Amino acid sequence: MKKKTKKLLLLAAILVLLIGGYFALDFLPKETGEEENSLEEAVEVAEFSAEDIAFYCYKNPEYEMGFYCTEEGYVHYKDESFPANEEVLEAQLEVIGNLVASQKIDSTDKAEYGLDSPELTVAVTLKDGTERTFFLGDKALFEEEYYLLDVENNAIYLTDTELYEQLNCSWSSLVQQEDKVLVSSEQIIDVMVETAGVQTMHIFYEEAKEHPWQLITPEGIFDGDSDAVLEAISGFNSYSLLSTLEYNCDDFTTYGLEEPVTTVTVHYTEEESTDVKTLLFEFGSVDPETDVSYVRVNGSSYVYGMSEYYAEKISVFDAEELKYVTEDISEEEE
Repeated sequence: MKKKTKKLLLLAAILVLLIGGYFALDFLPKETGEEENSLEEAVEVAEFSAEDIAFYCYKNPEYEMGFYCTEEGYVHYKDESFPANEEVLEAQLEVIGNLVASQKIDSTDKAEYGLDSPELTVAVTLKDGTERTFFLGDKALFEEEYYLLDVENNAIYLTDTELYEQLNCSWSSLVQQEDKVLVSSEQIIDVMVETAGVQTMHIFYEEAKEHPWQLITPEGIFDGDSDAVLEAISGFNSYSLLSTLEYNCDDFTTYGLEEPVTTVTVHYTEEESTDVKTLLFEFGSVDPETDVSYVRVNGSSYVYGMSEYYAEKISVFDAEELKYVTEDISEEEE
């Protein structure tokens, strides 16, 4: 009797272990092939690639833009002189040529998804003449995705935010800026600041002096503190141009640059050369809403926006901070 009881208890224990193991398997990650079976495959929307595109244009809430894609480069559809930033345009084309969706929506009601008044319109002409059009509507609730309409096929999809982000950038990001001249403190011979046509500061180097950096201000000539001066003029090696406002400006009065408020002239030399070169900044008006200064560099046709921080760093020099000050040494120490 005892043996039978022991056997029954042993069998019951084994059964419990088997049942527990069975349920435990449900909590373990299941092995899959190349992808999780639970994940839906991406739905292809565009049946073409970036290399197939001959022309593309798009309209967002701020502007309309379009480019012909040629072997020589990208040509603006209205202005052949437009200096296109090829890196940005190639990124846009890559997104358009790889349009995929997470799912297709079983509906054709454009108004329900904001596609009757789209946030973004993209039109593409392929090299074989095929035309394709896409609308981007509302952002999906609780999702980082937008509703996308394939116009020719009258099909609605959910796609990620990449198309919106690439084609809703600022207009100025499409412009290739001029090569920026950066000048280190060691290269600088002198810096001259004029305000309203009057010289307000001249910083220059005179090797024969005990304190070689000299300052000329309306109050006179002063020895400069080398460390302070070098720190002040280091801004010419690290300034930043915030945005391009115009690339072919012919009316600088709009920006207060016909008669600049402040002009900064930097004379410098390049490595292994004694030739003296000039870096010229002309500062005009300041946008009262953004505190962005309008600036022109080396007399070009470009007008840039520069942040207040960088504008002051390379145009405002405090003489009192730059002067060499002799330390007072007491004759007697208590």
